[in-house]
This record gives sequence, structure tokens and C-alpha cells, in this order.
Amino acid sequence: RIDAYSAKSKILDAVGDYKGAAEMAENARKLDLADRYLNCRASMALFKALQPDRAEEISQMFIKGGNNNFYDMQATWYEMESGHCYAELGDYARALKRFRKVEEHYIDFIDDQYDFFVYCTHKHTLRAYVDMIRMMDGLHKSDI
Repeated sequence: RIDAYSAKSKILDAVGDYKGAAEMAENARKLDLADRYLNCRASMALFKALQPDRAEEISQMFIKGGNNNFYDMQATWYEMESGHCYAELGDYARALKRFRKVEEHYIDFIDDQYDFFVYCTHKHTLRAYVDMIRMMDGLHKSDI
């Protein structure tokens, strides 16, 4: 049943019925309250359905310490979805704040490259460094 609700949610989302998609995602989430993936999918669907209060309430179920913890975890999906939701609702200040956090994450990713370079050269793990360089080459091509 979870898979059926999830599939229906994705289909409704694809055709633009965001409220129906949110309802189906919520039904799937209620069948397994311990599943983080279903929790995140329901939150995303609720943000698209322009229900930010309910989406943030659901998002907090697995998070300790409030919204700032999403920032600490670098959860760009949360910040992007909530930013789009608030922009759609006309709360541009809150939307801009969320989008700015995503930009800060990307700056952190770039800064972390330097630390990782020193680590890789010290530990002689050049394969990991090359993998990281390839990942960073595609980072700004993402549709996040």
C-alpha cells in the first residue's frame, strides 16, 4: 500500500495536482511513521502544495533542535522546497533567506575541497581526491 500511495503521489505531482500529491504522500507516510524517506517526500509534497506550516511540522519529526539543524545538515532539498513555497506565497524575505542558505552550502562545499586536498595528499588517497573533483565539476549543473 505504501508503494501505491507513493506512486500515485508522484503521478499527481507530475500532472500538477500538488494538493492531491501531498494527500497521497501523507497517506503513505502515515502507514510507516518511522520511515525518514516517506517523511521527507511528504514534506516536499506539502511545500509544493503551499502548506509550509504542515510541511515544517512533518519535517521536524526526525530533527532535534529546530530549523537550524537543517542548515547544519546541509539539507538543500528542504531549503529549496521551502524557499520556492514561500516565494509562491509572496513571503519573499523568508524565501530569500532559504535560498541564501543554499548558496552558503555551496560556498562550504568549495571551502571543504581545500581541506580534503590536504587530507588526500597526506594519506596518499588520490583516487578519492579525483572522485571529489569529478563530483565538484558537476555540482553547479544540478537541478536542486
